[in-house]
Amino acid sequence: MKKIIPFLLLLAAPSIRAADAHLINVKGPVTVKPAGGASYDARHGDPVYNYDEIKTGPDAAAHLSFKDGTAVLMKSDSDLTIVKKGNDVVLNVAFGELLVGLKYKPSADQKFRVKTPAAAASLQGTSLWVFIDSSTKNAEFSSLEGPVEVLAQGKKALWEPGQRGKIPFGQAPEAPSPADFPAGFLDGFKINGSLEGVAVAMPAAPAPGSADKPVSNPVPAAGGPASPLASSTAPATAP
Repeated sequence: MKKIIPFLLLLAAPSIRAADAHLINVKGPVTVKPAGGASYDARHGDPVYNYDEIKTGPDAAAHLSFKDGTAVLMKSDSDLTIVKKGNDVVLNVAFGELLVGLKYKPSADQKFRVKTPAAAASLQGTSLWVFIDSSTKNAEFSSLEGPVEVLAQGKKALWEPGQRGKIPFGQAPEAPSPADFPAGFLDGFKINGSLEGVAVAMPAAPAPGSADKPVSNPVPAAGGPASPLASSTAPATAP
């Protein structure tokens, strides 16, 4: 009988799942809601699993790191759900602002997509900026390295790096324009000064007196000088 009891306890124990990602850094109110479960306050180092929903509150931020080194940086008031099927990863983003940094470019057998209420974006490069308006559900994308394929209302568009485009909810993608971001816009993604190794090609700091002016977002040619922001942090590793 003594030998049977440990065996029964082993059968009754919950199966241990490998985490699909980790919250390597959080700031402010951040919650995780497992599929079919209750939400809880996230902490530094928490594991994240398939179909988990992550939300950031006001003045909050969260950094996710996947097994392959991919990093997803969430700004305040953002909501995303992880959906992983085989080697493919989909981020279902209900609203908010994200910065995605892949360690490697997607391959034929490994895709990385961002789905929003208005459109879906498939990364063909390694860095993507995403914004979804919580009230209008309009989406904006800008690829910071490599092209991105955008799909909305059955219409596909391929946007080149350094372009920024908008997809109004319920409409096809609009024509993109040269990307321009306010100086220091990356600061909103940082926690303790870190971008978790996400390498984005940003222009040099603006001249004195031009801090409030938008700056263009060119991507350096291969072999060209790296942006100071692109190498400001060491690559992240999941706990």
